[in-house]
Amino acid sequence: MCAMAVRPIVFGDWREWDVRNGVSAGQAQGGVYVLAHCSSGRPPAKATVERLPREVVYVGVTKNLGTRPIRGRHDGVSKYHRQIDASDKRLFVAFAPLFETNCVDYAVQRIYAQYVESLLVWKFTAEHSYPPALHYGHKGRYQMQVAEVIKALRRTPQKLDQSKK
Repeated sequence: MCAMAVRPIVFGDWREWDVRNGVSAGQAQGGVYVLAHCSSGRPPAKATVERLPREVVYVGVTKNLGTRPIRGRHDGVSKYHRQIDASDKRLFVAFAPLFETNCVDYAVQRIYAQYVESLLVWKFTAEHSYPPALHYGHKGRYQMQVAEVIKALRRTPQKLDQSKK
């Protein structure tokens, strides 16, 4: 098996959805991103490959973090607005650049990014016992589980903490 050069998975700081902007003004980069709903209106704990906060509702992959999910319509965000919160005030995004979009081994790097997306969903599900709320919801499956997670997300942080007692 030949060795491939891949970047480590490192998320930047959370950004409010309303004030998001591209990862950098330089070379276009592909990678993964996560969306989080925070009832408090404050960003969640730092996202890492080892641990995604329970507020994460979506994990996505893109060939250019400067355009998606930054510009245009995004199905995950549209679903978020319909099912969780019509406002953007509690929606945050964090990016993990993984490759330059026009790199020589683009096809390999894109597959790596897709692997990372699946890995993050798997690790989130293993830790929290449910997938990110919007992961399956847009495909029409697991509607009861998704509905329960969304119901919990709509509660205030105080109510969530009290329900654990």
